[in-house]
Amino acid sequence: MLEVVPVADKYARVIELFRSVHDQLESWDDARFQKEEVSYKLAAAKKFAELLGKETFSDLLTRKSFDEILDRARKVGAASGLLYNSAPKSGDLAALHADKLDRAAMARALFDLVYGDAERMRRIDTFVDHLRTHDLPVKWSFVTFWLFMSDPHHEILVKPMMMGAFFREIGEVESWVPYPSGDAYELILSRAAELRSALSQFGEASMVHVHGVLYVAYAVLRERKKSGRSDSEEDADEALAPEFTWLFGRREIAEQILDLFAFALEKLRVTGDEPGIAAITWKRRGRRRLLRLNYGSVLLLSAEGHRNNLQELWITVREGATDSHAEFGNVEDTFSESGPAAGYGFSKVSGDYAVGQIEETKDLIASEFPPLVDAFEGWSGSPFSRHHDGSLFRAIFDRDWRAKLLVHGLDAVSEESEAPFTRKSFSLLQILADDPTAD
Repeated sequence: MLEVVPVADKYARVIELFRSVHDQLESWDDARFQKEEVSYKLAAAKKFAELLGKETFSDLLTRKSFDEILDRARKVGAASGLLYNSAPKSGDLAALHADKLDRAAMARALFDLVYGDAERMRRIDTFVDHLRTHDLPVKWSFVTFWLFMSDPHHEILVKPMMMGAFFREIGEVESWVPYPSGDAYELILSRAAELRSALSQFGEASMVHVHGVLYVAYAVLRERKKSGRSDSEEDADEALAPEFTWLFGRREIAEQILDLFAFALEKLRVTGDEPGIAAITWKRRGRRRLLRLNYGSVLLLSAEGHRNNLQELWITVREGATDSHAEFGNVEDTFSESGPAAGYGFSKVSGDYAVGQIEETKDLIASEFPPLVDAFEGWSGSPFSRHHDGSLFRAIFDRDWRAKLLVHGLDAVSEESEAPFTRKSFSLLQILADDPTAD
């Protein structure tokens, strides 16, 4: 039988964290709370109403002033103090800074999200679909910021790390959905409304007060976990450059997959100094993005994503190795029996977000990858080496470099390839193979 927890008890921990900072607060009119958590948010909402109120927004659309609409949206977002903007192309407003942004479509989509006639749940789903269809980053903060600005008393800004911590503290971690959707937003609003009721001792609260309480509680948790970090650094923990957003969806998943690749490389006796016969490659296949670990002549590990969602994780194992792992698919595409990886094949870990099977994947890696070191003994390079990405390889082992790369992207942060053979090397080797006497 499901245990029903009284609302007061359910949210006691969150309120306790909040009160550890605002212990003198007796009502929502408290000067300190108003200054730190309310006034600037209402000022941003007022600015939004001035620049993109319904009538003004509608008039700009009628005049097809799409650039003006998006400029105003950027201005509100940048001045609000609520969004991460230090790296525009990977921050919360990344969708508005896309290189090939369809300005007219985005302007209309924003209007429909905020002022459309459909119910809110449907408007959110439609806006998320628009972002995905146009290959734009899908972020909770970007989707919900405009709703919050249009009505800060009834809507709420969803910052993923803050909201994830909130759901953990109320014992509903399994209910937290990291990807934006209408259903997920309605659930968040319902829990925020329950918290608002639990805060009735301080007077009648609106969502702008609830957001302040959640932020303060999260800040306390964050400081207890790590000290000496600025808000901008913490916000950067949520940010992903567009190409990584497309593959992983969110920062937490990117970190876990890169840690998994580090674990795999360690089992192959590859350190952060030299890749040896390993190669980390980044591939675009149509609308898909693929991060791969190759070793010798074999593709060993592949993370594949599409439209802001890690969709598949593949691993190379010996036939029969997955029999005791119910979450794994059957081995497919068995390799040539004459090669060093005879009897191995490619097996799908999961058809969807695979991080839930990380530990089982590690178990397979620990048992299946070490024998390949002996199988490829004597190899000095790999046919994959010409495509090896030194920046990604370094990011697997170097967390400071990883943080920079994930936020700013492959184009902004690059490093010379550490591959033992360059593309030119392979061309020269091919010439020598064809004609050993060639000059």
